[in-house]
Amino acid sequence: MKTLVLVLAVLICSANAQESTVNNDATLVTRVLKDARNLETVPFSEVVESATGHHVIPVDRNLHDHTLTKLTAVIDQVVEKLGEPKHPIHAVGRINEASRFIEDELFAAFNRVPDWKCSIPETTGGAAQRSGYPDLLLETPDGAFYLDPKLYSQESESSSLRTFYYEPRVETNKIQSDAVHLLVGIMHTGWQNGKIGFTRWSLVDLATMQLRLKAEFQASNREIYSTGRTIASSASGDGIDKK
Repeated sequence: MKTLVLVLAVLICSANAQESTVNNDATLVTRVLKDARNLETVPFSEVVESATGHHVIPVDRNLHDHTLTKLTAVIDQVVEKLGEPKHPIHAVGRINEASRFIEDELFAAFNRVPDWKCSIPETTGGAAQRSGYPDLLLETPDGAFYLDPKLYSQESESSSLRTFYYEPRVETNKIQSDAVHLLVGIMHTGWQNGKIGFTRWSLVDLATMQLRLKAEFQASNREIYSTGRTIASSASGDGIDKK
């Protein structure tokens, strides 16, 4: 747990730091690479608690059964609606773009349930933010539930491909309370006869899910292709300048 707290503190401070010296950067890289090796299987609940101070509440059938019964009924209705041939989800160009329709349908359906309130989670700065985990906050008489809807293909259910990400932040942290954390996974078979086929869905309790830390350094196209960094290029988009 100490290693997890240390690494998260280093990563969060680094992500929000405005200035850094070369020596500090070198120390950061060495520490992250050293400690990340010890973080191959870390409970999601520990990551959230270390990063936000809030607890991931495990599903308790005695406490949450009433909400879960309603929740599963709503998901059934939403998936059925998504399967209608005229639903706009079938006109998206890529399957990744379909996730937004699922999020919107769940958002609207949850808010139609008496005594429920569904919202886009707010960041520490007070802004409702669509990107990043979690996607939805559901408040019920049984407590708060964070939900993350995801689409996955039938062939990828047992794949080792990484599909769940949680990036600790300070100002853009979206976990602002103790809550149950659920993933709504909807299986699809791709396009069939002009529409996306949905086969089944799963509701997953994330309280006991294990995560891995991947130390990764990134750059954007703006940073890669900046004028001051480019040492040669073609004169135009028509071909290579051979002068």
